Amino acid sequence: MLKELVKAVGVPVKDNAITNVVEIYEHPSGAIHFMASNNDSRVRDFDMERFHLSKHFYFPWPINDTREWEQ
Repeated sequence: MLKELVKAVGVPVKDNAITNVVEIYEHPSGAIHFMASNNDSRVRDFDMERFHLSKHFYFPWPINDTREWEQ
């Protein structure tokens, strides 16, 4: 399902860009979200229930990982 979701929402925008990490998590609102980090220098946060782009961040470098590491 996640592969179809990523294709449906257009992650990433460049044809040769790569999605490096997709993290599924529970948003503080209780909704299930996924965050995709890409080598097109963008991080996108989506609401999975509504297939809605919630947040879109731009960086001057490729984003390889957005996961929060637990110790």
